Amino acid sequence: MKYGKHVYRVFFIFLCSILIVPCTQNITYGKNSASKKHVIIIFKNNIEKNTITQLDGKVKHSFHSISAIAGEVPQSAISKLQANDQIAKIEPDQKVRVSGQIRDWGVSKVQAPRAWSSHFTGKGVKIAVLDTGIAKHPDLSIAGGVSMVSKSYNDTDGHGTHVAGIIAAKNNKIGVVGVAPDAQIYAVKVLKSDGDGYISDVISGIEWSIKHHMNIINMSFGTLDYSEALKKEVDKASRNGILVVAAAGNHSNSKTSSKTDNIDYPARLSSTVAVGGVGKNLKKASFSSIGKEIEFTAPAVDILSTYIGNQYAWMDGTSMATPFVTGALALLKQEYPHLSNQALIAKLYTSTIDLGAKGKDHYYGYGFVQAPYIKSSFSTSLKTNQSTYKRGNTVQITENVLNANSKKPVSDANVKIVITTIKGVVKNTTTKTNSKGTITYKLTTNSHFYKGQYLITTTVSKSGYNTKIASKTIVLN
Repeated sequence: MKYGKHVYRVFFIFLCSILIVPCTQNITYGKNSASKKHVIIIFKNNIEKNTITQLDGKVKHSFHSISAIAGEVPQSAISKLQANDQIAKIEPDQKVRVSGQIRDWGVSKVQAPRAWSSHFTGKGVKIAVLDTGIAKHPDLSIAGGVSMVSKSYNDTDGHGTHVAGIIAAKNNKIGVVGVAPDAQIYAVKVLKSDGDGYISDVISGIEWSIKHHMNIINMSFGTLDYSEALKKEVDKASRNGILVVAAAGNHSNSKTSSKTDNIDYPARLSSTVAVGGVGKNLKKASFSSIGKEIEFTAPAVDILSTYIGNQYAWMDGTSMATPFVTGALALLKQEYPHLSNQALIAKLYTSTIDLGAKGKDHYYGYGFVQAPYIKSSFSTSLKTNQSTYKRGNTVQITENVLNANSKKPVSDANVKIVITTIKGVVKNTTTKTNSKGTITYKLTTNSHFYKGQYLITTTVSKSGYNTKIASKTIVLN
């Protein structure tokens, strides 16, 4: 059993571009004058190291190309240095860090950021990553773990660390971010450093997951050989309320027909959620296995995630697609902790993007996974300039549209306006809210307008929001 090395491509990325905090000519340090301060001193002409050493300072670096030195000096020495006419500038030696967090295309494509805005982050959900282990990494929080193949669950291969990052890399403004950044990941090492392992080790890993009350098991590996023992253990995990998500396999090619059935075990088992892979164009990845067991597809090509040695790497494979689905299920599990496995999977079905043939097919299953989210609501205020009119008067309709939670204006929302009487529809038009979340519509009455009551109905809609209908009655005398 292994994770399919023939599509195991790794490109290291070192996030070494930096964001330097700008500083001013005037330097303000702490009140403790005895403390040493890190400074950079730029000289007008030649470097004079004794400028620092004479003041009980220490030179750290010399930069002859810019006539500057970096070092540590007492707070009390700052004013003396500023008075030195040979010094052009003194500035704090600021700390620098990587320039920011990269959001992998897959995380964006499955709409994880939209889920986070609805407070779906996977918080409190326990996920067992059965793999080559997980390495310590600044972008990962490992809640615990166990190894079935060595003394430590530390990852020396990189595969398990990469999978873990797709699921739950921290949303900490550095590196990458996972689909469910607040989920608890557990390293369950069942594969050796070469990516191989035994069914017995996998079974042991599942047993451990049951014993320690995991919510989800991720298995980004497989075999074409059936195991009754593995089936029984997976079924047991499912009966214990654990969602088991597994990679469909990498046995296909772009010319494979939909009739080919080459799904790996354990993904082929009925108690698992089988995951296939797609590329950035949402077309089936050439390597992704095909079969009736596939339930979802997810990003599987050029996926950037955490890697051993505090690095980041790109990899391909259904191994990478699987944790996207695991992460999406973790978001649902957080919101609906008491729902059954089937109910949670059914909820995930409802948000998928149907790909390929309509409905479930052998290439894409039910479709491309989308992270769950809760739509926002509108708060609207519908007004007219009067309540009673005479023929010839102008009816002015105004509606303010706000986000019900933030109370901020919602711009570019569609507002459909329908004006009716007992005789039928008088006006039907659509407009959009401006930057202040407002629409204004004017209608001048004339002799053709019937006297009596008029019903004004507005329907406000926008992607990510629940539709809101409002109405108001006016009278024409």
